[in-house]
Amino acid sequence: MTSMRKQSSTNFQNEIKIMEDCPIYKTIYLISARWKAHVIWFLKDRPLRFGEIVNSIPLATERMIALRIQDLLKDQLIERLEKANHIFYRLTGRGKKLVPVLHELFRVGKQIAAS
Repeated sequence: MTSMRKQSSTNFQNEIKIMEDCPIYKTIYLISARWKAHVIWFLKDRPLRFGEIVNSIPLATERMIALRIQDLLKDQLIERLEKANHIFYRLTGRGKKLVPVLHELFRVGKQIAAS
């Protein structure tokens, strides 16, 4: 878990406790940083190269995508592979478990937007 708060702060300690005790909070944390869900969404169908991920998310900067990829690698939601001297990223089994969650968020989000 990456936090900007001091590790000795009450807020930081509470966040750690919530992460340990609440599966909902843990799931939200894993996808909540800007562009994380987008990266997972675009990797759901096939492995992609870094440039393909960047091109799929035109509002995000390359640096921001690189940071999110680092986060997702650290959280073991994606993995880095090398094939024929090219680097690809793909979802891990753990990352694939989030795809139905994203599908449902998409579905509900469309319903809410339409009402």
